[in-house]
Amino acid sequence: LGGDSQVSPRLWTLLTLNRVRLYGRRHGPAATAAFRGAVLLRETSRAALGRPANRAAARALASPSALRAVPGP
Repeated sequence: LGGDSQVSPRLWTLLTLNRVRLYGRRHGPAATAAFRGAVLLRETSRAALGRPANRAAARALASPSALRAVPGP
């Protein structure tokens, strides 16, 4: 159940950024900014529990250039 995406910080970061990118393609800039903030809050709260995958995803979401970068491993 759930797969191994939570194990690899790099894969979890990619999945999280792609989730925000997809939302951005389907919604306006204001809604996307709110969604990104909500996802960042979620990842930050889980990172506080000591989860390295969530810490990496929160760092990437906090970077303004992360969503503009070409997706992929």
